[in-house]
Amino acid sequence: MSGTPEVAIMTALQAQLRTVDADMYDNRTARENVDFAAPAPTIAYQELTYAWATPGNVEKGASTFLQTGYLQILLRYPGGAGAGAALIRARAIRSAFRCPSSFTADGITTNISQTPQILAGYPDADGRYVVPVRVFFNAQLPN
Repeated sequence: MSGTPEVAIMTALQAQLRTVDADMYDNRTARENVDFAAPAPTIAYQELTYAWATPGNVEKGASTFLQTGYLQILLRYPGGAGAGAALIRARAIRSAFRCPSSFTADGITTNISQTPQILAGYPDADGRYVVPVRVFFNAQLPN
């Protein structure tokens, strides 16, 4: 990834996510607008999406603005095996993105603005058990 300050945010967050489980990140991660073939339903994987919130402008005409949002990580685990493995992984992600912490890429510092949220699990159409984890962030970006 390269280019915009938003891509720098993505790079910083994904580098930190990789520290949780490099094998899953490298081999079993679906990223936005990147081709990915889901593994067999008996193999866990994760899916990343970003929700970009309305930028905050502290003052009119400023050279920067505050970009907020969250990285949503959908943990997709084999169905019928209980919630344990997915919740262990969710807790590991929460620990990797403690509030407050910061991660920098390409000159942009991304701040973790609150403790990551672990949402209720649910079954997907492929029979997997899905646990969403949201990592809330903000970063001061140039206009």
